[in-house]
Amino acid sequence: MNNKINTKYILIQVFYQAIASVAWGFGIYSLMARGFDSGQAGLCMAFSNVVSLVLQPAASNYIDNSKKHTVFEVLVLEALIMMVLFIANCYIHSAGLMLATVFIFAFGIYSAVEPLINTISSKFAGAGIEIEYSKARSAGSLSYAVMCIIFGRLTVIYPYTVVLYGALLFAVSLILTIILIRKDYGEVKDREVKKIKEKDISYLEFIKNNKNFMVLCLFATGIFFGYTCIDNFMLLVTEEVGGNSGDMGSILGFKAVVEGIAIFFFVKLRKKISLEWMLKICAIAFLLKSIATSLSPNVFALYVTQLLQMASFAFYMPSMVEYVNTYLNPKEVTRGQAMITMTLIFATMFSSSIGGNVANIFGTKSMEWLATFVTLFASAGFYLTVKSLFKNKRTS
Repeated sequence: MNNKINTKYILIQVFYQAIASVAWGFGIYSLMARGFDSGQAGLCMAFSNVVSLVLQPAASNYIDNSKKHTVFEVLVLEALIMMVLFIANCYIHSAGLMLATVFIFAFGIYSAVEPLINTISSKFAGAGIEIEYSKARSAGSLSYAVMCIIFGRLTVIYPYTVVLYGALLFAVSLILTIILIRKDYGEVKDREVKKIKEKDISYLEFIKNNKNFMVLCLFATGIFFGYTCIDNFMLLVTEEVGGNSGDMGSILGFKAVVEGIAIFFFVKLRKKISLEWMLKICAIAFLLKSIATSLSPNVFALYVTQLLQMASFAFYMPSMVEYVNTYLNPKEVTRGQAMITMTLIFATMFSSSIGGNVANIFGTKSMEWLATFVTLFASAGFYLTVKSLFKNKRTS
């Protein structure tokens, strides 16, 4: 039973991250191919994050308070709506309000699905079944890598619609796999350990209790502003140095492979490197990656730059999750994990709109240096805040 459930969870991550290759890798590309400029495409991406920002807490609150529906039913419903919007996205071929609306809600719902997928492991853990999250997430990164490379090659030969139909295919596969794992949960849920639910705290109380952590999240938002400013407009960055959509796909694919390898070996690395230094290293690596991207003279240099993904994003996510689980009050862990997700959402929301317009008006290089400038100050602030946080831990 354990192996069967783990296999299905791996497939969920594989299909979800395959869609990510379209959403984050080729989302801007698909809009620009239909007539939007970079500024307008960026705004669509930004508003999709607003949808996600509203939908995520609403779905979580509903699941927490519902006696009839679990995370699985909500997941299936959201994925079905997402699939219908993906179908519509395939058949709108020109820029306009209709395309913008469909894109915003399709990928807004897509982003809101991820936290629910991440809670599946905890649901099964309550029933005594351990799901290997790092292994599944590594498989997801590999899936993202492979599909970025494949879509990159296909878009050189075929129209943009090839990536849209690909997203639709993976959405259908995701829904079917969620339905299958929901059936497995139905068979084991009676073994779930019943716990007394602790009273939740408000965000205002959380902020008052964790001022330094909130400062850390603020600087993390700045870091991710720079990171997503470049990542979401990688097509423009690649074209700036003479590449095309095929090169972009290969670069994003290589980045995901590097990231997946690092996440897979994170647990072993943590035995040799302290959590404080993991967080400090990722701050430095984010800055170096942004500088290296801005200075890259050709496509090969962009490939080399992706090696820094191993010490930046791949270190950041598991390190921040570990920090929250270890140092925050048990009653505040849920809010803490939500704040980690929200830093990326807020950053993407602002970077998509600002970055796209800067690239459209002043050029791609100006956008890259803006991203680097913000990353410089955010990384320095993040590094110093981490140093202060752990100094307080040692003296307390």
